[in-house]
Amino acid sequence: MLPSIPLFIFFGGLVSFRILRDTVCETRQSLTLRELTRELVHAAWPVIILVGMVLAGIEAAIAFVVTALLLAAQQRASRREITEALRYGLGLKVLFLLYSVMLYKGIVEASGTAYALFSDMQAIGMPTWIILVVLPMLIGFATGLSMAFVGISFTLLLPFMISAGELNSYALFLAYIGGGLGYMVSPLHLCLILSAEFFNARLSDIYRIMIPPLIGVIAAALAVYLIAG
Repeated sequence: MLPSIPLFIFFGGLVSFRILRDTVCETRQSLTLRELTRELVHAAWPVIILVGMVLAGIEAAIAFVVTALLLAAQQRASRREITEALRYGLGLKVLFLLYSVMLYKGIVEASGTAYALFSDMQAIGMPTWIILVVLPMLIGFATGLSMAFVGISFTLLLPFMISAGELNSYALFLAYIGGGLGYMVSPLHLCLILSAEFFNARLSDIYRIMIPPLIGVIAAALAVYLIAG
């Protein structure tokens, strides 16, 4: 969902700038906004290129390989470093982790939990905006995959997204943001757990950085829905 990208960039950028500003450089105690921007772009260019290629319609697998090759060339990685990276990525621990996550996702999808949860929400009379946020968020958190929360919850939420025979883009936007937040903080989200594993970081420390901007994102999306939707 393209409208969600500016929100994540804005609120994520606020936190990133704060972290970089607190970083002590060898030559100076503080950085200007221009220097902070340059540092952020320098660190994030592989992600920017990868996302740009995917948005341009290039297959994600191809975009990933191209970005990895560009990064290896830019870093002048040696054959030994590339071999070590491949050995880590294809290690038994990582492969078992991937298998476990996908197996759990399949169990969640096959169990019918989402349908029971949706029925309970309707039975107790939850407001529409709460259902639009909470159901995709819980499915996203339980599976750690965007395709899962979209495929499972959006089918159930379709009646809330149709108004006068037309798609309510604000309801769709709110549901997508809710689901996105759920899978981003999910301990089953592969990007999250593999990054934490690689950098030996604790999830509690990662959540302390992630949660504030995510609260800003969902608050902004909810305000847009309540005002314009």
